[in-house]
Amino acid sequence: MRFLLTHPSETRPSLVVDTCRVIDEAAIKRLRTDLHGLGCPNGLLFDAERCVILRDSYSSMDADSIVVESEQTATDAILAKVAPGVLDERVGRWLEMLSVRWDSALPQESAVAALFIADIVPAASGSMLYALKGAA
Repeated sequence: MRFLLTHPSETRPSLVVDTCRVIDEAAIKRLRTDLHGLGCPNGLLFDAERCVILRDSYSSMDADSIVVESEQTATDAILAKVAPGVLDERVGRWLEMLSVRWDSALPQESAVAALFIADIVPAASGSMLYALKGAA
């Protein structure tokens, strides 16, 4: 499933979030290409085990400028404040929390929360959330 977060005054997404069965190089490449095409600098990719954070480094004008910033963060650590359930639903609820009140969404563990503060939180705060089934 794909989630797009867009600030009310913008036409392009500020954050693209995909869920998938297993994160592999093909899933990362697909999200990197899509981020570049959408002009979106921030992306998250979740599977049941881990989350990969992608950010545009602005080092070039192509999709290669979008780099993997973190790939070892446990999904359960990020979604700790969301009730157990189906991954798509958990990620959707977490993104809703993140867009309304980010401090209630992030885990208490500062090392995990720090990964999201600089770019992901501003991209999500106050954003409208759109869910696209089967997009990822």
